[in-house]
Amino acid sequence: MSGNKKIILTSTIFALFLSGCALKHEISKPYGRLSSVPEKSDEIDNIKIIKPKIDKKEFEEFSLLLQALYLKYTDPTAKTYDIFYKLYKTTGNPEYLYEAIKNIMRYRPKEIDKALEMVKEGLKTNPDSEKLNNMLVTLYLKKDKFKEALKVTQKLLKKRKTKKYYLYAAISYLGMENFQKAIEYYKKAYELSQDVDILNQMVTILYKFMGKKDEAVKLVKEYIRKKGCDYYVCNRLAEIYIQNGDLENAVDIYKKMYEKYKEKKILKKIVEIYLYLNKPKEAVNYVISTGGNEDILIEIYINEKNYDKAYEIAKKLYEKTKDPKILAKVAILEYEKAKKKDKKLLNSIVKKFEKAMPSLSPFDQANALFYNYYGYLLIDHDIDVDKGIKYVKKALRLEPSSIYYLDSLAWGYYKEHKCKEAYEIMDKIIDKTDEQEIIDHYNIIKACYKKEDKK
Repeated sequence: MSGNKKIILTSTIFALFLSGCALKHEISKPYGRLSSVPEKSDEIDNIKIIKPKIDKKEFEEFSLLLQALYLKYTDPTAKTYDIFYKLYKTTGNPEYLYEAIKNIMRYRPKEIDKALEMVKEGLKTNPDSEKLNNMLVTLYLKKDKFKEALKVTQKLLKKRKTKKYYLYAAISYLGMENFQKAIEYYKKAYELSQDVDILNQMVTILYKFMGKKDEAVKLVKEYIRKKGCDYYVCNRLAEIYIQNGDLENAVDIYKKMYEKYKEKKILKKIVEIYLYLNKPKEAVNYVISTGGNEDILIEIYINEKNYDKAYEIAKKLYEKTKDPKILAKVAILEYEKAKKKDKKLLNSIVKKFEKAMPSLSPFDQANALFYNYYGYLLIDHDIDVDKGIKYVKKALRLEPSSIYYLDSLAWGYYKEHKCKEAYEIMDKIIDKTDEQEIIDHYNIIKACYKKEDKK
């Protein structure tokens, strides 16, 4: 196993080695089973044992290789490069050198200089090795030695024009902040592959570093025209439009994406832009046109404070889904839309919350809103202050920094005549908000605390 033979990293290597250690006999009769073992001793005497002739160097190589392979396959991160390097020095087989270098490059970034030394050593005897020159470029790039990487890359490009080598050149120029040259080589790599990642890199350079926004947009639109609305590419174009303040075009791109991928988060982006542009009707009409998505429709109406419409849709949605979260939302909307908060209304709302609450997960952050809303309702209307505080605390476990939830807790303590505890909470949050209701609570609690403090 020397010279230019490649390492065979499978069980084959064991078979080849052990084949030299077989028993040779001159008996024609097979005796694989116990019943066929010969009884006469003279037949047994005919068996000749041939001692394997193994070269000492070959045996040492095999032993080291076994050790390296065992380490490699039991723990890929194990330090095997020193064993493979020793094998290389012993045999001159470049495959061992490659294994040593790869072990450092993959798992030992702090020892990268050793890998560089090994590559240079290998190139002394084999200067045209494409594999070693590839490794050399990679190592130079890892060490931010961009000029050296480019020099080796140009040598490789004279032999073969590949995507990988064009990318080496592009990255080298990018590292030297020669953006124009970087774009030239990225384009060459892109022409060979139509790789979306390369396209994105070009767009970033053109847009962010060169200020060529129109060229960046043109590149992406050309890709979409040829290949269709790839998720990654279309999303990139929409982001560019948003950064340029071109929200109408961003909506158009998101619509194309939604038509193809039907993802709710894309639909939400469309709605967000329409609401930002103060076009709630367009948002409503588009969501309706998608069919379903009543939950998003409810949020649009809530945003517009059209609680009657939101309540109507939420109620129908609950009847269809029996989702406890939707029921909790129905309870909130029933309260928000009511002009008169009488006992009959409060009983109806409490009944809905009581039905929904046991099914809500205390670990789901989205449920904090429901816990706080119901808790504050119980506190503010003096229905069950103690129970209300417990629900508010559930909300705070999910969102401990929420000013609104802390205000609810303080208001609960105030209702229990614990003005000191209430004031200590309000004093920490009052400078963080201009919400009038919270300011009113603060003033009431502060007055109570001062009065209590005088006693």
